[in-house]
Amino acid sequence: MASLLWVAGIATMVWIGESSGLAWWQVMPLGLVERGLAITEVGALVALGLWGASRITADAPEPLTAGRPTTLKASAER
Repeated sequence: MASLLWVAGIATMVWIGESSGLAWWQVMPLGLVERGLAITEVGALVALGLWGASRITADAPEPLTAGRPTTLKASAER
């Protein structure tokens, strides 16, 4: 969603530039937009990584010990 806001900001500046007779890259600071987009995308990747890591640990299967059931399973079978 944040990336879409950056793109909407660019589209707004294009519209303002066209109506004022200036080029859009003279109306908006491109360095700020590039840095903002980079920070937004890095944040999205970090969020996806954290979400993926939490899914792996939550859905991880119970470890097996040399093909034998663990002591809890063995005591439950008795």
